[in-house]
This record gives sequence, structure tokens and C-alpha cells, in this order.
Amino acid sequence: MDKLKYWIILVGLVIGALAYWNVPYKELQLNNLNMWLFVGSGTFIGGFVLKLVSKKAPINVALFLMLGVITSIVLRIVYDVSLWDSTSHNVAPFEIVLAGLQSFPFALLGAYIAVLIKKL
Repeated sequence: MDKLKYWIILVGLVIGALAYWNVPYKELQLNNLNMWLFVGSGTFIGGFVLKLVSKKAPINVALFLMLGVITSIVLRIVYDVSLWDSTSHNVAPFEIVLAGLQSFPFALLGAYIAVLIKKL
């Protein structure tokens, strides 16, 4: 695995951490900004910029960004369940699936728009 893949995963991890680690569980607002909007726009911008600077396929950029976001969420779930309340994430599989469904399309869209811009 080359270093660029790790950087893409790290960007996704940071986006997920900013959105999910700063928001108390059962709330959707991050400083009056909806965390769904934050993750969607963050992965869109991340996919766009990372595709502009890399030669990876757009699908790979989107998948690695999604992997980073999901990793961040899994770490938050493990943290909450192990240290605070073991019943707080009783729908954890759905949280993970929703995070993937939320981040992947926006990252893919950003990456493909970068491809279109590169062709111009």
C-alpha cells in the first residue's frame, strides 16, 4: 500500500473525527452546523482535492475517504461503549452503514468533478 492511500484514509479519519467526536451522542448539531452536512461537504471537498493531487481512480479516493470516516465512527463507538455507557450505541451497525452511505457518494462526486476539471 503506498503512502497516498494512508493520507486519503487520514483525511477521512479527520473529517469523521471532527463531525462525530465533537458532537454529543443523540445530537446532530456541531456549532449550529448539521453534522450530516459537515461530513457530506467535507468528503466532497476531500474527494475533489485529493483527486486533483493524485492519480488514483475516483472510486479508490471515495472508498478510502469512506474508510477513514467509518474508522473514526467505529473508534467513537468503541470509546463510548467501553468507557461511558455500554447501551449508548445499540444501533451501531446502522450508524456505520449510514456513515458509509453519507460519505461515499459525496466523496465520489467530488472526485469525478475533479476528473472533469482536469480534462478541461
